[in-house]
Amino acid sequence: MPNKLIKKDSLIDKLTVTLLIYPHVLATGVTLPVEMLLAGEAFARRYDKSVLKLTTQFLSESADSIKSRAGITMMADITL
Repeated sequence: MPNKLIKKDSLIDKLTVTLLIYPHVLATGVTLPVEMLLAGEAFARRYDKSVLKLTTQFLSESADSIKSRAGITMMADITL
């Protein structure tokens, strides 16, 4: 069943979700939402091929690497 909320002639072909990363962020606070969103996209795409493509990106104040509380290093895709 096609997604009736999105017009077929629309120029929008993806959904972008931006997550904020900062020093000492809990890694699961960033990775779990991304995993859940991607799982939801995969489930939706299984039944409706017209579902928008999901794109995720990390946002930070600077281009420096960010270290989480667990010591995992992350890099922002975009900066302020």
